[in-house]
Amino acid sequence: MNLKVLRTDREREYLSEQFKRICEDKGIIRHLTIPYTLQQNRVAERRNRTLLEMARSMIAQANLPISFWGDAILTAAFILNRVPSKSIPSTPYEVWHGRKPNLEGLRPWGLAGFVHSTSHQYGKLGPRASKLIFIRYREHSKDYVMYGEYPNKRMTEIESRDIDFLEENFPSISEVKGNLELYELGDPQGGASITVEGETPRYYPVINGDNESDPKLSGRCSLEEHNSQNSQMRISKRGGIPL
Repeated sequence: MNLKVLRTDREREYLSEQFKRICEDKGIIRHLTIPYTLQQNRVAERRNRTLLEMARSMIAQANLPISFWGDAILTAAFILNRVPSKSIPSTPYEVWHGRKPNLEGLRPWGLAGFVHSTSHQYGKLGPRASKLIFIRYREHSKDYVMYGEYPNKRMTEIESRDIDFLEENFPSISEVKGNLELYELGDPQGGASITVEGETPRYYPVINGDNESDPKLSGRCSLEEHNSQNSQMRISKRGGIPL
């Protein structure tokens, strides 16, 4: 499937020189809407509303803090791309990839699960799993992204497929620990922290720059004290999760 025309609003990510070059290289014609005229891009705006309504319901169901909105949006988009709609006879995933999506691994968002350790960091008699929460899927792999205290009692993200999910077990917001300052997540060049199961967590500061509007940026990584007066960091508040 070839994209011929792309209609967007005038947010700066769509007006950047990099995005302009990508469209020119791919032969994509760009259409820009008039400011404050949502009806000119009604299909995308209606989809945004659907995503927000799904994310709102997911956050309420899982009893998680609002600071998890970015993960909820990504999960909602992941699901919508794999379900049928009135506009196409199949699913968006099937139209784009040419094959049917695999739905066997879908889990309720915010569900608790035991992530099994394969690195033997707990000793002979220590626990072999940690209880974390499911916050999103990985787009190009079969593992899940979990969040919680693991493996060294620090709040961080874990990517793993060795998980025993606890059906209908959602952490309660009333039991959330004290507020926790967190870095926002990005890539290592722009600032990030992510841990693959069995590796040591890596933490990077997020520097305020042109990536502020990236919907994938949402705070979730443990903060260490950072006293540099020259760095301007975007820090979000996220409560600890009862595990």
